[in-house]
Amino acid sequence: MRKAFLPFFAALSVFSAAERLIFLPVGDRYSNRDIRIESLLDTKSYDPKYTFIGFGFGNAFDAEVTFLTDRPGLGDEGLVDLSYNYLPAIPDLGLGISVGMQDVMNHGAGRSLYVAISIRANNYEDYNADTPSELTIGAGTGRYKGLFAGARLPVTNGIRFLVEYDSERMTAGLELQPLRGVLVRWIARDRETLVGATFTKRF
Repeated sequence: MRKAFLPFFAALSVFSAAERLIFLPVGDRYSNRDIRIESLLDTKSYDPKYTFIGFGFGNAFDAEVTFLTDRPGLGDEGLVDLSYNYLPAIPDLGLGISVGMQDVMNHGAGRSLYVAISIRANNYEDYNADTPSELTIGAGTGRYKGLFAGARLPVTNGIRFLVEYDSERMTAGLELQPLRGVLVRWIARDRETLVGATFTKRF
């Protein structure tokens, strides 16, 4: 039945972002009725540079709005990302697959279509057994110009290394989870260093 509706859902995906690693989409989704707010600050001024507000709905669709600030000469901007998750990434059981569109209104780096495929593998050490490792590969148009890739590697259940390549540049980071639903991040990209926090709540 799900295969029969695949063309229908693919068409809907242009109206409905997969969950992100740092900036790249992954082959997974927000849980239904989850809302996530993330803000990343520039460490030079500690002004907000990226603010993301995302939510899941309909058991397979995600939407995310990105607010870009502190852009000299360009002003502030709001971007909309939309996606459909065909398969969720289940550790050790199967691939996660998402298709979607970033910057729907073509206001930022440019409208991009993509497909992201993620695999998750359970860890079995006492210090990281509750957090799977994750690898994502994908392909897209626009900002991606071909292939992209990323990984989340848990050092412990509460500390993870992040790395991604968007076909042009590398981004790396450290992610801490002090509380359920709360993440603290340190991100480095080119000469840009960002710090921030993420809060997730289900309604």
